[in-house]
Amino acid sequence: MSHPLARFGARGPRKVNPETLLTRQVRDVLRILMIPHRKVWGGPMSDKGLPDLIGTVPGTGRAFFCELKIPGNRPSPEQRTFLEEHKAAGALAFWADSVVGVVNALKEAGYTPAARLGLP
Repeated sequence: MSHPLARFGARGPRKVNPETLLTRQVRDVLRILMIPHRKVWGGPMSDKGLPDLIGTVPGTGRAFFCELKIPGNRPSPEQRTFLEEHKAAGALAFWADSVVGVVNALKEAGYTPAARLGLP
């Protein structure tokens, strides 16, 4: 039996990064909620502090910035600064460590389709 986080590649099973799995799950929910968004891919040439997901909250035109972390991890100082600056400017900017955390942030922001999911 393979590990639940394993995927099969050319060289056999390989483990999937837990944050990658969380990102996939959150993106699936954002698609269901019809929130247009994009994954920001970090790297040595990208700006520090950019969040994992960017988009727009439908019907409001409000920018959406979400940093995802696996449970137990926290955003870096650069990531916290980015989120705080954009939240102060009126964007929906937050970090979450679960799909429920993302849905709750959307509900708190008044996005009614998120409230209809019935998550705690």
